[in-house]
Amino acid sequence: MGKSQNRKHVSNTASPKQRSTHRNGKPNNEGFGAEIISIIILKGWLSMKYAYTAVFTPEEKGAFSVNFPDLQGCYTSGDDMADAVYMAQDALCLTLYDMEQGKKTIPTASNPRDIEILPSEFTSVIAVDTETYRRFYENKAIKKTLTIPVWLNERAERANVNFSQTLQKALKSELHIQE
Repeated sequence: MGKSQNRKHVSNTASPKQRSTHRNGKPNNEGFGAEIISIIILKGWLSMKYAYTAVFTPEEKGAFSVNFPDLQGCYTSGDDMADAVYMAQDALCLTLYDMEQGKKTIPTASNPRDIEILPSEFTSVIAVDTETYRRFYENKAIKKTLTIPVWLNERAERANVNFSQTLQKALKSELHIQE
C-alpha cells in the first residue's frame, strides 16, 4: 500500500518517464487491459451523497491497495477485488463522515480522467452516503426532556402511547426522513 499513499494526481514512486500518457498529456489508464472507470454502489448504499475516484493498485496474491487522491490519508486494502471495493467504500464513508463531524471543508472530487495512474493501476468511482452510515452507526438512544400539557400526558398514558416512538415518528415526519 505504500506506493499509493498520500498521492495527489502524481505517484510518489514513479518518474514521469515511467508513466504512460496520451499525446495530449492525459493519463493512459490502459494498464489493466482497458480503461476501467465504473461507478460502484454496493447493496445497502443506494443513495449517493458523494462520489470519489479511487485508485486500485494490484498487490500480491490477488490483493489490492486503494487510495483516494482527493482525500489525504484515505486509503485501505482488500484481500481481493470485492473486499477492496467494500473496504474502499467503508474508508471513504468514514473519512467523509469524520470531515462532516469536524465541520471541515469537503474537497471537490476530481474528474477520474484527470488522475494519473501507473500502467498496473486502474480507477473506479466509489459512491457513498454518509447519512446512511450515520444512521447505522449512531443509532444509540439519547434521553430528551420535553414539556407537554398535563391533559395531553394523561390522555396519552391512558392510551398506552409510547412517547419515545411517537416523538421519533413525529421528528422523522417533520424532517421528511423516510426509512
